[in-house]
Amino acid sequence: MKFLNLILFLFVSPVIFCQSTIEMPKVAAMTPDAAALARYGEMPVDYSTGVPNISIPLFNIKSQKIDIPVSLSYHAGGIKVQDVATPTGLGWTLSSIGCISFFIAPNGMATTGGPTKAYLDNYAVQNPGLLMADFLRILKTQNLNPERYFFNLGNGKSGVFRKDYVTGEIRQLPYSNCKIEQVSTGFRITDVDGTIFIFDLPFSEDAGFEGIASTIYLTKIISSDLKDTVTISYTRGNSAMNYRGYTLAMEYGPWIEFICDGTGQVEGRSWISQCKPNETFKDIRQPGSYAIPTKLMNISTITTSEAQYNFNYLDDRQDLSKTRLVSIEITDRILNKRVKRIEFEHGYFGSSGANNLRLKLSGIKIFGQSGTLKSEDYQFKYNSMELPPYSTIYNASFQEDYWGYYTGRIGNGPIPEVFLPAIRRGIGSSFREPDHYYAKACMLEEIKYPTGGKTIFEFEPNQSATNIYNYSQESGWENYSNKNVGGFRIKQIRSYHSDNTLAFKKTYDYGAGGIAKEINREMFWMPQRYLFAARTAQWDTPYNSEAFERYRDTYYGNPTSPLSVFNSLPVVYLDVTEYLGDQANNTGKNEYSYSLPRSLSDSYITPPHPYSARDYYLHDRGTEQPLLQSKSRYKNDNGTYALTARTSNVYTTFRQNEFNSGLFLIAPTTYIPYNVSDIDAFIFEEYLFGNIYQYGVNFYYEDARMHEDVDLLTKTYEELDGGTTIKTYSYANLDHLQPTSGTVENSKKEQVITTMKYPADFPGVEPYATMVSRHIWNPVIEKSISKAGIHLSSSKTNYGFWNGNAWAPAADIIVPRSLETKTLDNDYEKRLDYTSYTTDGNIKEAAKEADVPTSYIWGYGGKYAIAVATNAHYEQVFATSFETDDGEFIGSGSSWSSEAVTGKRCMSLSGSAYFLVNKQMPAGTYDFSFWMKGGNVPAVEAGTIVNSSRVLMPNGWYLCSYRVALNGSQVVRIAAGGNSLLIDEIRLLPENAQMQTYTHLPQVGMTSQTDSKGRISYYEYDSLNRLKLVRDQEGNIIKKICYNLAGQVEDCTD
Repeated sequence: MKFLNLILFLFVSPVIFCQSTIEMPKVAAMTPDAAALARYGEMPVDYSTGVPNISIPLFNIKSQKIDIPVSLSYHAGGIKVQDVATPTGLGWTLSSIGCISFFIAPNGMATTGGPTKAYLDNYAVQNPGLLMADFLRILKTQNLNPERYFFNLGNGKSGVFRKDYVTGEIRQLPYSNCKIEQVSTGFRITDVDGTIFIFDLPFSEDAGFEGIASTIYLTKIISSDLKDTVTISYTRGNSAMNYRGYTLAMEYGPWIEFICDGTGQVEGRSWISQCKPNETFKDIRQPGSYAIPTKLMNISTITTSEAQYNFNYLDDRQDLSKTRLVSIEITDRILNKRVKRIEFEHGYFGSSGANNLRLKLSGIKIFGQSGTLKSEDYQFKYNSMELPPYSTIYNASFQEDYWGYYTGRIGNGPIPEVFLPAIRRGIGSSFREPDHYYAKACMLEEIKYPTGGKTIFEFEPNQSATNIYNYSQESGWENYSNKNVGGFRIKQIRSYHSDNTLAFKKTYDYGAGGIAKEINREMFWMPQRYLFAARTAQWDTPYNSEAFERYRDTYYGNPTSPLSVFNSLPVVYLDVTEYLGDQANNTGKNEYSYSLPRSLSDSYITPPHPYSARDYYLHDRGTEQPLLQSKSRYKNDNGTYALTARTSNVYTTFRQNEFNSGLFLIAPTTYIPYNVSDIDAFIFEEYLFGNIYQYGVNFYYEDARMHEDVDLLTKTYEELDGGTTIKTYSYANLDHLQPTSGTVENSKKEQVITTMKYPADFPGVEPYATMVSRHIWNPVIEKSISKAGIHLSSSKTNYGFWNGNAWAPAADIIVPRSLETKTLDNDYEKRLDYTSYTTDGNIKEAAKEADVPTSYIWGYGGKYAIAVATNAHYEQVFATSFETDDGEFIGSGSSWSSEAVTGKRCMSLSGSAYFLVNKQMPAGTYDFSFWMKGGNVPAVEAGTIVNSSRVLMPNGWYLCSYRVALNGSQVVRIAAGGNSLLIDEIRLLPENAQMQTYTHLPQVGMTSQTDSKGRISYYEYDSLNRLKLVRDQEGNIIKKICYNLAGQVEDCTD
């Protein structure tokens, strides 16, 4: 329902102190010039990470009740050596196209209900005569941790969910008010407003020894009333090569071999005459590979009730992947016309050879409607330094820092050489500290906009507030101060007008630095306990054996836990200053302070295996984010900063629940029975280590946990003009997480309290019970405002079921039925009545209490309002401008002409052709009008004609007006009467009613607005479908809109 968000907005604001003015639904409330002013903004920055949000708006996925903006987004934190370009280009991706991604472990999909720590503890005690080795060895071949899913709805909502290891229930980390259900091939996620997202197209790519990376793609978006659906289709791209990245693990330490002088067998038993141990040092290097998917699922079409979006590809790439996106074409399904075409221009980073090339997005061309020759162009400039070739199992050259960015130093492998024994350095290792001079290779530096303006981005290295490199235990290496962290943060953004004059400049300072994870040996090293053993007994003696215990070192090219603070963030900045200019010359500054959602802990678990069981593996907290604690705005007054405003925030953690996410199992000891292949190895191990309980202590197992803790804003302090306003928010329902009350306290300690009720607050009452079951949780049903304990006002929106024709006890469509208000101690009184709706749930008629009704006529297949009439019931009004035929008129013998007074077409009548209103109007006196061009006065049949007029307008058309009396059965007809004429903008409404009519270009905007007196305003758009001109009906320009710099709007009429 198109007006619902507006109506709810009028009654939600917690700072409303008195009764709100009741307003009618505004289905055409925002004129194109107002919409243009709200469309573009400045380049935002995520201050806590230092990464700017660089995006190019492309189009909106528009349907009757669904509207999702789609942009091309660039990740400005840096380009990693192993990054493979998407079909749009290196670093770029299409946003707002939802998906679910997850990882399948090498042992396959996990099942819930597996063994827990309590089960294993009890098993070991209750079964002392059995071998724990048997059971734990089997467990090691299974996936004991259910998959971790990351979802993105494409509407700004994303998160992590997993299945409870014990119960199988889906848990969100942290908790969100989305509903997630598993379907046959994927998941169904319902947002808090009832919008349904169907992810049921799975795709997985074999990822070698590290398992399978998998994605489930979004195929449908369904409106809450189930009446509107967006469908997304995909095609699978082709693969240019089977890309396998390179990694390495190496063991180094003592190795014992037993040298025996003979063996034999008697009566089925083996014997060894004599074995002597021989100890040496050796290393074992184990190269590995991981796959980067090169056969991707590419969007082919997006289909809505209004438009079709076609994505066109070419399989001609020269780098690792095959497919590139070359264009997107948007076609209006109502008028069957192209409204936009987006072309992507590509080149390559690097020299020849697929292993050294990376697809580069050079520019974008955006064309408007069909026939548009001029395009709006974006051009991109990047750092010219080349990245090295991809490091693969076939090409083991390694030039990456700890985080994967280019270092400019050629190494022999990924293992950090600083942690290796001196004698082994240089073998499969490299120096992995960042070098940001090289790391900036291929990064975006400049965007040139269609208007000729440009924005230049200046980046600087990420830095920690403290030294993050702990080399104190390494022989030959000294601990020294190095705070550099991989990747980049924004230092300055400068934007210029088309004449190269500076438009604005912003500079960022990160204080002492951020918080980053320490780099130490334990992240790349694990001690491994080995037992070397052999039998030395003859066949007729008891089991005699000799065993030696040794520790060997295992080194890894990849860290055992991510080098991120949390949520994939390599660094988090808690204090950031944004200068409106630079530090020396500015007009003011903004200061931002953040806190972490929890204290960061990466504590080690006590023996038997101290270096593997970290907090990272045992506790999953999902998508944690830094919390904004305060924002302070200062004005620069001749070099002195004066505070003008400050907002401070307080958060409270809710739903502090944890659930079992799997079993964390470590087998720290490797057993190597030597020359006992003919003897049951389990018997030998039992001899060495005793029964099951004793053996079990050589393993470490622990329940892994997941946490749904959610941080919500509960208090703000707003300092402005010397006063402080305190706002407090409460959340009584921790399922929908909507604020249920808010208190505003001013500097005089006066408090205004607002309470809100939602569908869940009316249990057993319809349609609210159905709204809750369909997850339509967020509409505010009732709101009350009080001050000093005295009730001031309340408003209540009563919802009902609409079956398409009438109110009903149950139906798919749930819409507002009436609005009631009350003040002080008075009872509720009805203030607004929503009389009827269309079959699609659009408002047809509404009326204020004891006031005249307002009616709405819909066209373009029910997608856009074409008329709004006041003081008239719906059955008393008719209007058309012939843009679409919705069945309420007949044109017998007529044809279409493009010479229209409004919109794209009008009706042509000649000879015996006629136009007929195909709607029976109730008896009464009506005003009948239409615009006419050519020929003589047409023959009008409309009951009794009381009076008429014909006025020649400056545009060459006649405005014909009639006052007619209809008896309830008479037709309304315009006949050519042997003439040839054009007719357009036809209206029929009661004599005391008023009407405004509209035409639209679907997917673009309103093209004309005709007021109650017949005055027409025309709206024209540029090739980017942005408003550029507003004209009156004489064709005079009354407003001109210009777009400077990055699309910011300026009124340049003069």
